[in-house]
Amino acid sequence: MVGVVNFFDEIKGWGFITDQNGKDIFVHYKYIEGQQGRKNLTAGDNVEFDIERVTHDDEMSVQARGVRIVKSARGYHEVLSKGNNNVIRRRPIKSEGSPVPRQGTRNDRQGCNH
Repeated sequence: MVGVVNFFDEIKGWGFITDQNGKDIFVHYKYIEGQQGRKNLTAGDNVEFDIERVTHDDEMSVQARGVRIVKSARGYHEVLSKGNNNVIRRRPIKSEGSPVPRQGTRNDRQGCNH
């Protein structure tokens, strides 16, 4: 399935994805794929995910598993390919009008008297 993250609490490690039908799906950080260290999502991230039906206190619900960020709301990366060992190759997303990092050393800059 595909959807958009509408809320994710980075401290608590859970949030909700709105699927293409407008239904909110619970997501926990341990089911986010392709990230090293602290796994989190950002509101507005476009994601792909699988659905698992779970029973909690005799109530049936669904939650997202195998969550993969397709396009980050922060513009950090997009998925290029998924390799043999489930390694996801990513590249930065360039947005129009984003500042280009300044090249050179401190001494190259105007006003520097070193």
